Formats: sequence, C-alpha cells, structure tokens
Amino acid sequence: MGKGSSIAVIGGGIAGLTTGLALQEKGYHVTIFERGNSPMDQASGNPAGILDPSLTSPESLEGQFYHAAMSRALEFYSSLGRQVFLSRGLLKFTRDSSDDNLYFPDSGTISPPKIRDILSQKLRIRNNVTITSFTHTQKWHLFAGGKPLATADAIVICGGPETRYFSPADHLPLEPVRGQITFLNADKYAPFPRKTLCGKGYITPPFEMNGQTTMVTGASFSRNDTDLSLREDDHRENLENAEILWPGIGKREITGGRCAIRAYSPDHMPICGPIADQKQYLAAYEMLKHGPKHQIFIPAPYVPNLYAVTGLGARGFLSAPLLGELITALICGDPLPVTQAVYESLHPARFLIRALKKGQ
Repeated sequence: MGKGSSIAVIGGGIAGLTTGLALQEKGYHVTIFERGNSPMDQASGNPAGILDPSLTSPESLEGQFYHAAMSRALEFYSSLGRQVFLSRGLLKFTRDSSDDNLYFPDSGTISPPKIRDILSQKLRIRNNVTITSFTHTQKWHLFAGGKPLATADAIVICGGPETRYFSPADHLPLEPVRGQITFLNADKYAPFPRKTLCGKGYITPPFEMNGQTTMVTGASFSRNDTDLSLREDDHRENLENAEILWPGIGKREITGGRCAIRAYSPDHMPICGPIADQKQYLAAYEMLKHGPKHQIFIPAPYVPNLYAVTGLGARGFLSAPLLGELITALICGDPLPVTQAVYESLHPARFLIRALKKGQ
C-alpha cells in the first residue's frame, strides 16, 4: 500500500497506539478510533505495567518472539523518556528454587498514564467513538451506530476481545480473561522491594499515585469472565501470591484495585497479520487434511486491506511495540522485524490451518 494512504486503527489501547505510531512514522495518515473517554483506559489502563520477561525456551518460536519483543519494548519505552519507567530492575522468581531466581536490570515497571500522555500528543485519536461495522467498496467505509463515520484505505483492528464483534474477524478464537490488581498503602512501609518482583504474581516498588505512596500487586486470572466489579477473593489471592515474593506484604492496607479484560488466544501467542476470508480460505485449502505433499494451492484469499493486532494477553506492554512494527512492515512491504517462522506463529490464519490439517 502506497505511502500517504489512510489507515483506520480501531482501538486505542497500547497495541492501537504503538501500531498507529509505527504506521504514521512510515508516512501513512492514521486515525485511531477509541470507544472510551481517552486512550488506554481499558486493559492498558493500569497505573503500573510490568515488562515481565518470558522464560520460554529461546529455541521455541514463542521464546524467539518474546525475546525480540522484550528487546524492542525496552528500546521503545526508553525512547519516550526516563519518566516512563517507575523503576528499573526486575527479579524473576522461578518455580524450582529461589537459588535460580533471575535478575533483569533493564526491565521493570513502567507508567501507562505517562505513556498514554506522550503517545496521545503524537497521534490523531478520536475518543468516544464506537465503530459498529465497516464495509468495503474500493475503500473501507466505517460506521458508528449505523451511521457513516469515515473512510480509509486500510483498517487495523486492535480491539482486544471485541475484535470478534466484526464479522470478517469473528472466527478468531479470542478468549476474554478477567484480571484484577490490588493497590497497597506503602506510606512509611519499610523495608520495601526496590525492584519489581515477579513470580506467580508480581509486586511493584512504591510509587506516587493520586498523592499516596502505593504498591501494586496482581493480577488475578479468570477465564471467560467479563465482570469488572472488584472482588475481595481476588484481593486475597493477589496478597497470597505477593506474600511468597515478599513476606509480610500481605498485612498491608488495601487502598483499592482495578479490573480489566484481556484477550488470549488458545496458544497464548498474540495474533498479528491480515484477516483471511474464512469461507474462501476453507474452500481453497480444504485438501490440507490430506497433507501438503503434491498439492498445489491458490494464493491465500484475504479480506482486502484488513488486519488485526490482538490477543496480547498479560504481556501487552511487552509485545505491542514489536507487533506494531510487524503489522506496519506487512502493510508497506518492508522486511519483517521477525523471522518468517515467528511471523507464521503469530498469523491470524494459523488456527484455520490447524483445523484444516485435522480435517475439522
């Protein structure tokens, strides 16, 4: 797609903003449509975000992706300014032995509110706009509440679980997962962790939030649960996990919490790439159930100029910068920032291919 084309990004979370920025820096005219009052006020709206390194084997595709994503995330957030990091240094607790704990000096806790403020100044964002549908006739026509809203040459859906609300992407196997975090009073609390601690849960070092010194711990994990009300049971679970990381912290005063819904894929890898035309795709590759040998297949049928970046799960801040660059490379035809094998492990059509191979 030629530089100067218009691209609509649906969703103003961290994935939408990093994607929008990457596209804009390549010369595209980008508009981000966010249904909330401001960007990053849903799953990306926590007061603190953790750049939690993955310990998956670097020989696996998942390990290769998250290693590259961590490297790019550290570079990206550092470029926004020192104020983006609430603390540097992260101690990763392993399940086997405390002697095997790993320290990551460059990782740590970042400030989503500061990231939002910085990126919002760089991008064109339309808040309080809910895209309800879109149709394609030479260009994409976007509608809000059934009324025409805008046109674009391409669309990138960055809507988390809501990505499936749009019919071309309704086959994506996205699962909503509820996560609740807990705020702890850290005033006059000593000793306190000076580095981010991660295990089954996490604990941030103290930072200022709404005029009070606070630590954050979490997060709970509830599949197919979209209730956003705070629960005492989840606070209790968060404190139990925190107690393992920092004994005694469970006695601290709870000052509040926050709940958000994240999107997960079945293999817990993000989804990034073009959206397949499901009906045509299944017809074109129906013979995959007999194996790929001696088969000649037509080029993959995709919905024209429609893409998705979704399913980031609990590592949204870590993976979003690299995914934004990947989708931008696909659109403008630049070399991919990951290997072909890693890209295929993120491709939206991977689930259709797996089902076809199984004869489903």
